[in-house]
Amino acid sequence: MADWLAYGLEGAYTEQPAIGVIRKVKTISGLIQYQPKGAPADWAAAARNILANEKPDVIVVMLGLNDRMTIREPAAEKSEKPADKNARKPDNTPGDVKSAKPDDKAADGELPQADAENTDAPPVALEKSTRSPNGIYEFRDNPWVELYTKKIDEMIAVAKSKGVPVVWVGLPAILGQKSTSDMLFLDALYRDAAGRAGITYVDIWDGFVDEAGGFLQKGPDHEGQIRQLRTYDGVYFTKPGARKLAHYVEREITRLLAGRSDPIALPAEPATPASKAVPGQTAPRPLAGPIVQLVATTANSDQLLGGPGAPRAAVDALAARVMIKGEPLSAPAGRADDFTWPRREVETPVASASPNGLRDVRAQVTAPATSLKPKSIAAKK
Repeated sequence: MADWLAYGLEGAYTEQPAIGVIRKVKTISGLIQYQPKGAPADWAAAARNILANEKPDVIVVMLGLNDRMTIREPAAEKSEKPADKNARKPDNTPGDVKSAKPDDKAADGELPQADAENTDAPPVALEKSTRSPNGIYEFRDNPWVELYTKKIDEMIAVAKSKGVPVVWVGLPAILGQKSTSDMLFLDALYRDAAGRAGITYVDIWDGFVDEAGGFLQKGPDHEGQIRQLRTYDGVYFTKPGARKLAHYVEREITRLLAGRSDPIALPAEPATPASKAVPGQTAPRPLAGPIVQLVATTANSDQLLGGPGAPRAAVDALAARVMIKGEPLSAPAGRADDFTWPRREVETPVASASPNGLRDVRAQVTAPATSLKPKSIAAKK
């Protein structure tokens, strides 16, 4: 999943050479098991080694597809029998794709539609072992949720240790009702953990399901064109699907990077020689003052300008009264829609001052029109 996300982000930033995508992907891995043999034991340990040699501006995490398995506590792993180890190896199911490299996948061509009656078997087979005193906890059980939540929190803590924004991307729906239900269950854990840790959670679910909430293999891409979004196995993505996946994450990355500002070095006058130093002056005076924004910044928030929570200083008082509160504008005196009573006085200019120095003559109408009486006209023979 993360490999396809990185592939889509590379396409999104093709025309922005200042932004690069560094892939750190381990296929068929997860928070429970990073790799079958060798170190590191989990993704948190692997992330520590990766981040020790990298200087990222944003960290993006997407995993969990292969975490639908039992969790065995470390104390129990030391005493487990070889037969138990063999039992923990996942079987190869139709959804278990060994290679997730985007270049090996079909891209823009119309891929065959997956059978709607396809088995609900997940990409990694769930273990059949039940909860026992040996410290084995079944997927979705309450003890399993507690242990897995700790692994999520540990992974987030490692990512946050670099002091840069962290983005956790949820999982999409995959083919099969049972598998889709598992993705929803895991996404709820990721969303809650991201909220507790104060990091950004990107929900991509609606982009890959139909109106009924079912798996969507063919649908609109990020530009609205109907394309093949998912591969025939009902798990991974095509090129249009990867680009749509990256579109959700790209928006959050842009917002996070816009909210960060690098320090600006202001020019300063050259240091005063010791012979001409002013008593009490310890630092040179800058040639320019601090940088102050003259416009309201909207990149850091999804709030509408002038809406609830927006800074009131950036909103015009008249616009706030009319556009936000809905109060009507008062009509000028004497206009047709001026219904105030009694009628207001209106000053109507008749003549303006001329260059020759003539007086400015103005006629002032003070009496209402109803008080004017017609003159009597006498006819003479």
